[in-house]
Amino acid sequence: MPRKRQSPPVQVIDAILHSPIGSTLNDKLRQTLGLNPVKSVVDERLKAEARDAGEKIRSRMEEDNRPYKVLGVDPAMPFEDIKTVYLALMKRYHPDGKKPNPKKATELNKAYEEICRLRNEPK
Repeated sequence: MPRKRQSPPVQVIDAILHSPIGSTLNDKLRQTLGLNPVKSVVDERLKAEARDAGEKIRSRMEEDNRPYKVLGVDPAMPFEDIKTVYLALMKRYHPDGKKPNPKKATELNKAYEEICRLRNEPK
């Protein structure tokens, strides 16, 4: 009487499917059946989510650094130095200053207020 063939252990099947040969066979089987490889669909979705998250972080960082760019200071500067730069610029661009520019003065004021808010400092 012929011996009944036993199925290979799960570890062996798993090793074959994750080997280069097994993944090629798996991909060919999916192509034959007209199925998209699940891995690539998941990978594309994860890549898109990571790209979106990166863009959100980049835009948030740019928003946080914008007030510093308006004042022309480094975000790592001590607050007292930033305040000194702000006061010097306001002295120059204030409507009663040397080079009156109300729009620039308003922009500087908003940037300084934003920096105060970000650093939890009084104005």
